[in-house]
Amino acid sequence: MSMFADTSNTDWSGSFEYEDNILLRQQPVNQYHFEYYRTNSINDVLWIDPPADVMNKIKMIYVESDLKQYKISGSYKIENQNPYLLGHSRHVDSSCRTATMTSNDWPFLLGDTLNFMQNDCKEEFTNFISIQKFYNSLTEWDYTQSYQYKLDKWFESAIESCGTKLCL
Repeated sequence: MSMFADTSNTDWSGSFEYEDNILLRQQPVNQYHFEYYRTNSINDVLWIDPPADVMNKIKMIYVESDLKQYKISGSYKIENQNPYLLGHSRHVDSSCRTATMTSNDWPFLLGDTLNFMQNDCKEEFTNFISIQKFYNSLTEWDYTQSYQYKLDKWFESAIESCGTKLCL
């Protein structure tokens, strides 16, 4: 909160208190607290731990302890010169409403993601490239010399020699 301060009205939307050494937002003062933001036309409110009734009305950024590499839609296998695409460290959904990032680099990623999402996820508003491209660089000869090829051949011979029975 010291780097990216909550700018919501905590008098209306709930103050922050420590519970079991974790800083949490308390319940909103009244159930219609979000109307305060509609009537005062506050557009750029930064919520930390927003109340549940606000979450579906705002863009959300989740910080996860670990975000594994993920497949990019439409990239399923390496073929010819088409790359296989994997994302890492930050994922922003296609509607630009939800982002998930790893906690490893959160000070850099959070500021960049805020800027990116505030500008409707236009690529010129981010300094972070979350997509890695992998190209098929193996020729036919290379593949026959690869460990994967040798392993495939070993499995084929094991299946031939054992048939359908389990060999020990």
